[in-house]
Amino acid sequence: MIDKVKQPVFICSLARSGTHWLRRSLTQSPELVGIGQVNLIFEIRKLVECTDSAWVKQQIGSERFVQMLGDFYLGLLQEISGGKRFIESSPELNAICLKLIHQMFPDAFFILMYRDGRNYVASMEKFSRMKNKEFDFEVTCKRWARIMGDFKDIEENGWIRNHMLVRYEDMLSSFDDVFQKVCSFVQIEKFRPQPVDVNTAYESEPWVNDFTQRWKTLSKEKRNIFKEHAGSQLIDWGYTDSNASW
Repeated sequence: MIDKVKQPVFICSLARSGTHWLRRSLTQSPELVGIGQVNLIFEIRKLVECTDSAWVKQQIGSERFVQMLGDFYLGLLQEISGGKRFIESSPELNAICLKLIHQMFPDAFFILMYRDGRNYVASMEKFSRMKNKEFDFEVTCKRWARIMGDFKDIEENGWIRNHMLVRYEDMLSSFDDVFQKVCSFVQIEKFRPQPVDVNTAYESEPWVNDFTQRWKTLSKEKRNIFKEHAGSQLIDWGYTDSNASW
């Protein structure tokens, strides 16, 4: 039997898709410790992909190197969590580096969160402008499509055994039901968490509480860009019947 401490929980999602909400809810359980956003996995991936590093020159196999990095990363995160079973939720990074995280932690539990891509890109643009950060609309559309492609591949081919898909819109409409299923999935005792405020970049908007309509702020030009790069994924995941319908 695997020690539960060695079965951490990774929330893998793009930003603005409910990671903060779900993590804060789950870590109200005494069985899990939330360690927030470590934001280190991308640096680890660069080490793995580097072809001119000492570990390559010393002919350490890639699989062994990833295993060693996994031991290091697990030890670091367990130190942060006080040696307890932890939940980590670095948005964007966990989703982009999902395959590497699974290689390092094959026994971990992976919660794959996703959201209507139109609302994701609209919310990301709003948030980026609010924080005075650069934003590339086309790149963001492509990122959503790529991650949704990865999630579909996992569902169809099952290369991550311990995974659960969580749809953000289902959390909005039926949080209690979804949350109980998540508790069962990560193998903790079911409970009802205290409400957690959902992050929003639309606090000054008249429709602040309608999280499913962000995309209606997009111009016709931006809608066409999204349809070109991510429209097929939007249809595949049941958010629309056709690109012509919106």
